[in-house]
Amino acid sequence: SPSFWFTERPVGVPLMMWLSAFNNRAFVLIQTTIFAVSVAFLCHTILRIMKVRPLAWLACAAIAAIAIQPRFGIWNLEVLSESLGISLSIIALTCWLRASQAFTTGRIWIATLATVAWMLVRDSHGIPALVLVLALVVFAWRESDQSLRRTLIKCVGVLLLAFSYISVAQAVSNRNQYPLMNNVGLRILPDQAM
Repeated sequence: SPSFWFTERPVGVPLMMWLSAFNNRAFVLIQTTIFAVSVAFLCHTILRIMKVRPLAWLACAAIAAIAIQPRFGIWNLEVLSESLGISLSIIALTCWLRASQAFTTGRIWIATLATVAWMLVRDSHGIPALVLVLALVVFAWRESDQSLRRTLIKCVGVLLLAFSYISVAQAVSNRNQYPLMNNVGLRILPDQAM
């Protein structure tokens, strides 16, 4: 129904809740699995990309050391859009790393779809995606292969469509009012200087 797509929260977490049959344990298990797989995927990609093996293994150890921090474990044990956003951002970044190594139509589309999935989890992910849109426009402008150029332009269109949806959904549902009210209530009203 339209109310699902244009309500007071982004659609990423509710879609995951629906996929997990509204079972919190299943959601947490899926979310934790996605996080573990995303970190493993990133480490695998780093090992494939980096030519100097000791540096590649050192990078993977650093990534693993960050991933096992308690804050990520706690976030993944709760139904939060932040933790799902972290996992999907790792996947999107890794897909773009892979696409940068072999700039093919398939890899570009996979990276674009991973980025759209990441964008749909939190409203705040839309603005950073516009930086990617600008980069893809520059790559499309400089690309001599017509097939890749068309793919890049289509991916820019998909990313802009996702950004437009996020913007319209925010405006229709007035969900931007809550961060403003939160800031006013927590920071401005209690401060005597303001």
